[in-house]
Amino acid sequence: AGCRRSRKSTSGGTIMLGSHLIRSYSKTQSVIAKSSGESELYAAVRASAEGLGMITLLGDFGCQNAKVRVGMDASAAIGMAQRTGLNKVRHVEVDVLWIQEQVARRMLPITKIPGPRNPSDLCTKNVSVALMEQYMEHTNSYQRRLGSSVREDHNTARGVGFDLEYINIYQR
Repeated sequence: AGCRRSRKSTSGGTIMLGSHLIRSYSKTQSVIAKSSGESELYAAVRASAEGLGMITLLGDFGCQNAKVRVGMDASAAIGMAQRTGLNKVRHVEVDVLWIQEQVARRMLPITKIPGPRNPSDLCTKNVSVALMEQYMEHTNSYQRRLGSSVREDHNTARGVGFDLEYINIYQR
């Protein structure tokens, strides 16, 4: 659990449009998870909802071909999202199982991302400076060659268009 007093976990994520970070979030979960797998599932549901919301927003802007892909380093959550029903899992709120239907209909592909390549770790835990720089480079918000300066990229809308394939949602 992220908070020792309330025993609630923290969900964090980054939303990438092409190679550009467009949103990051870190939020204490509203329920007390009884296991790390349950906490990971709640975080996956949050990331999926954020991604589907971003697809709706892009549709409002006229981008009809956008798709979402959720990447996470949580094997337990991937397993729970890819099966049907609760099986042996207990204590999970039934209203989060909509993610299983979305995965089964192939509207929400979920992929395994190795921990060191998951920039959402920045949103939920303390990381070393070297790892923080690596994550920030991955999200195009840092360039190492000039020291620790923030990269100014005025072409961030270049990846938006009707040929957009995926919005990458990384979840921790």
